[in-house]
Amino acid sequence: TGEDVPGDAKRVSVTYPGLAQELKPGDTVLLDDGLIELEVREIRGLDIHCVVKNSGRLGNRKGVNVPGVSIGLPGITEKDAADIRFGVQQGVDFIAASFVRKPGDILEIHRILDEMQADVPVIAKIENREAVENLDAILEVADGLMVARGDLGVEIPVEEVPLLQKMIIEKCNRAGKPVITATQMLDSMQRNPRPTRAEMTDVANAILDGTDAVMLSGETASGQYPVEACRMMAKIAETTEKALDYREMFRKHRQAGQTTITDQISQAVAGTALELKVAAIITPTESGYTARLISKYRPSCP
Repeated sequence: TGEDVPGDAKRVSVTYPGLAQELKPGDTVLLDDGLIELEVREIRGLDIHCVVKNSGRLGNRKGVNVPGVSIGLPGITEKDAADIRFGVQQGVDFIAASFVRKPGDILEIHRILDEMQADVPVIAKIENREAVENLDAILEVADGLMVARGDLGVEIPVEEVPLLQKMIIEKCNRAGKPVITATQMLDSMQRNPRPTRAEMTDVANAILDGTDAVMLSGETASGQYPVEACRMMAKIAETTEKALDYREMFRKHRQAGQTTITDQISQAVAGTALELKVAAIITPTESGYTARLISKYRPSCP
């Protein structure tokens, strides 16, 4: 229901009152990253009457997805704008935009930041089919992307997610923009002190594919072993990065390089660092652009 009421076994509240107007009988509603599936049977005012296709435990403030339905929510709400301004005042380093659908959603955030004269990078979370279809245009205006696999795997067929993850990482690598791989990377560590072998392999494979960061969510937000999860992910990342073929990565990215002066200098720096086996690269930069371009060529040192 769109009414603000306490939830129980028969009725739950959503924060978007207009949801009932967007749905019709036969539509699918997925709760909590698709763990619970509902089928819409009838709409009465703000109430959406559904049949529960599979039972499950539903916690507070869980996500709601409606695959195949175009929701009329604006890219940036008034609350979003207020949250952005508050975050800038607190000195946040990044802003991650959820459910980006088109480049205009990112440009609206940049407009708010420009009004505040704030230079905060904006990360676009790729979570739905529309964002995938507009990926190149979004990447052009965003400062980086996040492969948000939870909602992405609900909005599109789950078997497509691994291929999309690799494609998004590759596009970001070519553009020289950071990419974050997120959701359920060490999910079992919410309850267990050690991850499954499949989860450890998932983290390592994302790094081998070229992701710039791997992210924990439920593991640290509400899990029983948040510190252990952080340590385990860091250990996997460190071990995997030691096994990377930096010479092959440099060759691959060099072939796709640009002909700008900064890009050519960055290539030379990364190549020289590789040949001389230097311990570190120091990059004086005001905007961070040159440092990011050097990172694009994956030097073997920090």
